[in-house]
Amino acid sequence: MNIACIDKDSASRLALQGFIQNCFDRCREKTGHLLLHKLSPLSLDEMLLSGNFDAFILGPSLGAHSAWNYARSIKARHPDLPCLAILEESDMGLLNLNKFEKADVPVIQTEDSIYRIVHAINGLDETKKKSKALGKVVFVEGSKGGVGVTSIISGLAHSSEEIDKKAIVLDLSPHSTFSNYLLAKRSFSLDLNLVIEDSLRIETKTIESSIETTLSGINVFLPPSCKSEVREKWLRNPDYLEYGLETVEILKEKFDLILIDGSGAEGILPFSLLSRSDLVLAVTSDDPASAYLLDQTLKKISSIPGSFKTHVVLNETSDTGLEVQDIESILKFSSRHNGIIFHGHPISLDKAAAKWPGTGNSFYTEGSNQTQRNLKELLEGLLNGKATSASRENTASQLDLLFGSVKNKLRNFKQNSRALLPAPSELLSPFSQNELQVDKKGPQKSLSPEQLFQDTQSTEQKDRPQAIIKDLYKPAQLVNGPSIMRANEK
Repeated sequence: MNIACIDKDSASRLALQGFIQNCFDRCREKTGHLLLHKLSPLSLDEMLLSGNFDAFILGPSLGAHSAWNYARSIKARHPDLPCLAILEESDMGLLNLNKFEKADVPVIQTEDSIYRIVHAINGLDETKKKSKALGKVVFVEGSKGGVGVTSIISGLAHSSEEIDKKAIVLDLSPHSTFSNYLLAKRSFSLDLNLVIEDSLRIETKTIESSIETTLSGINVFLPPSCKSEVREKWLRNPDYLEYGLETVEILKEKFDLILIDGSGAEGILPFSLLSRSDLVLAVTSDDPASAYLLDQTLKKISSIPGSFKTHVVLNETSDTGLEVQDIESILKFSSRHNGIIFHGHPISLDKAAAKWPGTGNSFYTEGSNQTQRNLKELLEGLLNGKATSASRENTASQLDLLFGSVKNKLRNFKQNSRALLPAPSELLSPFSQNELQVDKKGPQKSLSPEQLFQDTQSTEQKDRPQAIIKDLYKPAQLVNGPSIMRANEK
């Protein structure tokens, strides 16, 4: 946040800047991380002419009366700009406090604790956020590698144009995979690299220079250099965490949707961005291994503090894989998955769209009409939260839901197997009438499988397989219930 420090003269303005900086430095020693703020000493005339500041602070040298007049003048030119007045204890009268309250200017005094002062200054950022609609941050995580996280992110970034949303992708992968897939001209930001190496303050112009628009029109925020030292600072060093967090805050002011590719990324920055996200999208494919590891992924996500909502989407990779209901049923057994939003329409299998990496296009543009509709529905569900939410049910209903389809399949197999088996007379047509012991004068008797099998054992055809009839009828006996047989064996 860029804050203007306004006071009576240049010396007072520099003193105000040093006072605020000292408060933040002392707080960092006690509490650790605090967002960086750029403090700029400014006169009243410079402030009235400039429009590049996010907030302004009035110093104690002005006095209560002059500070109130300054606030009114600046508010008249910039009505949405948040303001804070720092006064001496002698100016903290009831009449002065009422005047500042009517002008919507909070007041603190120089004798307040450093924590109260820092809290009030950080509150200016919250006031600005409330006055302006900020973009949503969506952190995308995969249950394992190869489930299609990067593909879905590219599809969501492109489909956002269909609903008039401006999106940008922040790639946290070690080798800038997303930028390389889209054939971006740059894969890292040299400006951001220099800011981190020299420990400089990150500014809006640095963020803007680090945004690359690909040939397909997708906006990508480029990470710093792939050098191990700089990348380690960017992802893992707590002293440089402010750079990543401040970057996202600036992007939220410029874009409606910030898509973070966090699959496989490790460090304090991915952890912090996930905890500060508005939404977390967990992607899984339709193979059993992905469904199993999805449970572990959701366990990790649920352990991270934050107010985000967790969504799950299925990306189909085969014709015979699991369905959404199968994965949802399995996850319902765990209480930690309460409140998870399952998207009922998976991303359909699209072999042509899967070949998008290296074409310069995205998963959306290379996909079929069905794939594009699925991506658009997913994006609308993320932004509106309209997808069906998973609810905790009792154990009996869970078992019935999970194993009901299996029971139906066994029941259908039992009926079909009996219907498909030919009549005994058709099966035994190769045998002679003497072997079958059939009464020629009367109607043919129907023999049970056991009797039929015993009769065939007394024949002279020793070279004929004796188990042929028994094996043909054995499936009908096994279908009666394999679980019961196991129980009897135990």
